[in-house]
Amino acid sequence: MQKVFVYGSLLRGLCNSHLLRTSRLLQPGARTQDSAFVLIDSGEAEGYPFAIKSQELPGAPATSLLGEVYEVTDSVLASLDKLEEHPIVYQREEIQYIGGSTCSTAWMYILHDRAKLDAIRDDVPQWDRQARYPLVQPLGDWRLYHHVARGNLEAAVAASARRSGAWPSTRRTATGTGPHAVFSFGSNGIAQLRERCKNPNLIGTPALLEDAVRVFAGASPRWQGGGVASIVPCAGMQVLGNVAWLSSEEILRLDLFERGDPSELGLSEDPYAPDGTYRRQDVVVRSRLPRLAEAGTDGASPEARSSAEPPPLATDPTSWPLLEAVAYVKVNLEWVGPPSEAYVAACRTNVDMFWPGLRGLPFEVRNGNGLLMAEVEGQPQLHCAVK
Repeated sequence: MQKVFVYGSLLRGLCNSHLLRTSRLLQPGARTQDSAFVLIDSGEAEGYPFAIKSQELPGAPATSLLGEVYEVTDSVLASLDKLEEHPIVYQREEIQYIGGSTCSTAWMYILHDRAKLDAIRDDVPQWDRQARYPLVQPLGDWRLYHHVARGNLEAAVAASARRSGAWPSTRRTATGTGPHAVFSFGSNGIAQLRERCKNPNLIGTPALLEDAVRVFAGASPRWQGGGVASIVPCAGMQVLGNVAWLSSEEILRLDLFERGDPSELGLSEDPYAPDGTYRRQDVVVRSRLPRLAEAGTDGASPEARSSAEPPPLATDPTSWPLLEAVAYVKVNLEWVGPPSEAYVAACRTNVDMFWPGLRGLPFEVRNGNGLLMAEVEGQPQLHCAVK
């Protein structure tokens, strides 16, 4: 197994990502350690960039590259070599990359074709979008540039927010009267939500959060001292979960479990304040949940109020309507250790209930930086060594 740093069309969700469909994504938010590259749009219709050593283009703005790191087999590496026409057009070289607070080594493809390099040098004085070989801006970020250049503004906005690593600073549920759409991605299955919110009629429906990744952090006494789930922005990744409608009273009850009791812990009354175990965070998910006007105040839709099971998945989830929701994110993302098997089982049960077609897929355990620490195969059991 070898590691490959990708920065262009091989990124998750882009045109050549299918070549990595069987490979493990180790680090979704990685950067080259050296700010010694220039990223150029190839100008081809299918869309891919050239990574060029800055010494080849004197005067061009050098930068680090934003990308992803995959663990690949020799056969997959050979298919990438063929795609990149190594070593004629691109040359595969070892580079240092940074993922979170760690630094490691991986292969990366760098433009080597001398004729192409000469043509790009001739085009250097322009550097704008009308140039034959435009400079990728923001520097080093092909995903954001790609979406903007193709007019996909929704994806561009999402990529921009995830690039900064920050959630939007909105507080929609702080003053709203409800009901509120709540996105759950960890142990908050419907049974647990019903118990915590004291509403036996709550139901959920599948929901997908794009450009984010599930991570684990802390040490929960309730879950045998293991880490518990949160979400962090991460371009190109997805988090599977569910959405349920909660009244204002019900979401306040849920706050007591997620944030803690303000009167006992001295917390502020602001549910978005970063002073509890978790805090509220506004997100935008894709969901088949009925529109707010069609949802009952008890959290159930009129046609499915008595049902706990969602209808079968019939469409591509990435085409579902967007829905403003709120999620609970962990305030402290420090990695203490892996989640307990009991907690993984609870998370997996929740996901499997709403995404039955994906049962049996590996359940990834990532730290707060998005680094893959372990994989849970099949039934909930951590039989992969935690790094």
